Amino acid sequence: MKSGVIIISLMLFFAPLQFASVGDLINDLLKFIQKFLAYLPFIGDRFIDEETGEETDEAIDDAESKNLKLVKVNESFDIELQQPLHPAYEWKCIEHDENYLVLIDEGLKAPPDSSIMGVTIKYFTFDPVKRGETTLRFGYGEIGLNEKITSITREVEYTVKVS
Repeated sequence: MKSGVIIISLMLFFAPLQFASVGDLINDLLKFIQKFLAYLPFIGDRFIDEETGEETDEAIDDAESKNLKLVKVNESFDIELQQPLHPAYEWKCIEHDENYLVLIDEGLKAPPDSSIMGVTIKYFTFDPVKRGETTLRFGYGEIGLNEKITSITREVEYTVKVS
């Protein structure tokens, strides 16, 4: 009797699949995996400390509360953000005031500790051109054909004080 209940349960579970094509099933599965992989660096309780480059137990949200950069005019500086090795998701600078900061470069580099697999560092190099205080906002999300984020899944904000 117990095996009959299990068989009926499995039939009910897999019944919708018989109407879907195998291609659709594989496509849906790949989309799910892609979205899951995009969140991997944010799921665990171990992160890369952006200042020291070392692995830490500090949560990203705790680290974001101290995102203050003190910089000087004409002395370029970098913002570095950890991201997974994923071709369709990445960090982008979504807001900065060009009157204070000029984005002069962005790219990818390996994490300082080669034992951390599956992640890379996205860096943004800015040149401060005017004294004052401004805000930088970065978004992490799926990148469309126009190289812009189509859907933001995570945001980070920095306050920059230029002296």
